[in-house]
Amino acid sequence: MRRAPLLRAAALAVLAALAADACTNGGEDRILGISATGQVIGFVSVDANVSRVIDLGDDSLPGIKVRLVLKDGQDTGLVQVTQSNGFYRFRDVPVGVYSLQVDTSSFSDTLHVIKVDSASFTVMPSDTVSVNALAGLPLVTVSQARALLQGRRVFVVGVALNGPAAFADSTVHLADTSGTIRLNRVRAVFGSGDSVRVRATSGRRQGQPTLDDPTVFGLGQGVFPAAASLTTAVAATAGAGGARDAQLVSVRGAIISDTVRTATSFVLTVSDGSGALEVQLDGTADVSFQPANLPGNFVPGNKFDVLGVRAPTGTGTWRLKPRSAADLTEIPLPVIERAMNL
Repeated sequence: MRRAPLLRAAALAVLAALAADACTNGGEDRILGISATGQVIGFVSVDANVSRVIDLGDDSLPGIKVRLVLKDGQDTGLVQVTQSNGFYRFRDVPVGVYSLQVDTSSFSDTLHVIKVDSASFTVMPSDTVSVNALAGLPLVTVSQARALLQGRRVFVVGVALNGPAAFADSTVHLADTSGTIRLNRVRAVFGSGDSVRVRATSGRRQGQPTLDDPTVFGLGQGVFPAAASLTTAVAATAGAGGARDAQLVSVRGAIISDTVRTATSFVLTVSDGSGALEVQLDGTADVSFQPANLPGNFVPGNKFDVLGVRAPTGTGTWRLKPRSAADLTEIPLPVIERAMNL
């Protein structure tokens, strides 16, 4: 807020003289108003990086109505619409104490007002008062993001369970303490275990909630969650309300019963004796997973401990996707046991 001290002092002197004159005249010729005015200017922006402070990284918010309201709550009728760069200007504002209100009815999506520079401010004669306003998207947990209607834009903070280059479909599995969710069409560069802040749009893919077209802000190294240890039968199911969707899971002692080669993957059917589970070796995740380099040790009868993220098949079951060859540990079988499994 910028003010000229001399002008403020002069205005106060004028107001004092008017008050004294009102007293000596016993109310006669009472002054109902004064003609001195100032102006109010500012910007309305969108918090682009969930910093919750007005900074150079914010986006402009054009076409938004802003209103000046007197301190007593009286609507002045003074309304402006922000320009293409989010700027507004009120000229010839009568001296007084005001607040700035942003009309959220013209907001799209899940935007809401985060902050206004000043709860109230005083306009003095010939003064220029600067008041900025910041709107932003809500910051939600992964669990809350999974419950959103499609098409809602939000911020989410979590730890990446894999990097964007791990799989051919560029999905990233994101976890916080409330759950896990997939990010679709990721175009950023970060690694497994990185803590990230994500701005994305809620969507749905293969029957499960997703966050689509994310903008990712790196926050450094995160705390990597422990993998859930499940049987092959449980790993192949959704869990209550899809609770295990996108989760990092480990299964132990899974024996290969069948294999299928696709254009980009090698899919194993495995079981630890509890039921069947598909394990998808994505050729993008590791050069050794490329179909041309398989089957190698991935043949029926061989046993593995498998670590991977869970991805829906779209038919009500889930498959496990190892992020690299390091996520699979072969368990040598005795010759007799191997022969029995063939």
